[in-house]
Amino acid sequence: MIPSIADTVQLRLGELSPVERKLARVLLERYPSAGLETLAQWAQQAGVSSPSVLRLVQKLGFDSFPLFQDALRRELQERLQSPLERHRSATSPAQDQPFLQGYADRLARCLQDTARLTPPQDFADVAQALADPRRQILLVGGRLTHALATYMAQLLRQLRPQVQLLSPAAHDWAADIASLRRGDVVVVFDIRRYNEALLPLAQQSADRRARVVLLTDPWRSPVSPHAWRILVGHTTGESGWDSIAGLLLLVDALVAALGQSHWDALQERIQQIESVRQQTG
Repeated sequence: MIPSIADTVQLRLGELSPVERKLARVLLERYPSAGLETLAQWAQQAGVSSPSVLRLVQKLGFDSFPLFQDALRRELQERLQSPLERHRSATSPAQDQPFLQGYADRLARCLQDTARLTPPQDFADVAQALADPRRQILLVGGRLTHALATYMAQLLRQLRPQVQLLSPAAHDWAADIASLRRGDVVVVFDIRRYNEALLPLAQQSADRRARVVLLTDPWRSPVSPHAWRILVGHTTGESGWDSIAGLLLLVDALVAALGQSHWDALQERIQQIESVRQQTG
């Protein structure tokens, strides 16, 4: 899978000059819309000069600003594709191997892309925030990702208290958002086509100084500007539907990292849960 422009920017942040990093942060916070505005508008939002935009674009591998914007527009078109459009544009699988084996090979590349393109520090920051028992954790997903939010909530409940799975119905969220405290964590799952109801939830959570963790696809949910950290699960999309395997990898890895680094603090809770299970049959 070819990395998105956002992936490339995030992975190369350490190579950029301080001025270029300002531009990169504006782009990632308002992706992809910031890059689709005029060169002068993007520069003004970052508080830098227009030539700095051109230097960043060239460093990202584009010969000109129009070519950079063309690439962003192609990504935007992919973000809005329906399953029918994805199926029509998908490459035909090789005929010399069973379908399942070919699909597994493509999925393995998808998982490798997810791991390779996830900034290690962002992953570590999220794992650390989830491990802090002082923080309340809320989890919510969309139409296709509510199952992932449910799965992660069930795992986290084994390891720590104060884990709340939000209802899929947006009208039930008001009391949960109102209870958020500074530093609490709101984990949002959102892949194309995106759930519009998650945008105000993320915005209000961020306004209350909660840390919004977004798990999304390479085209990035509109929730991105309000996210404290963004983790991207890469997809194959070969069948017309995006695979959630990359997001599932991130969920399992976060829970595993939490358990490994905080085992001494967690084992007592696990022992208590097992004791209650035995007593209740």
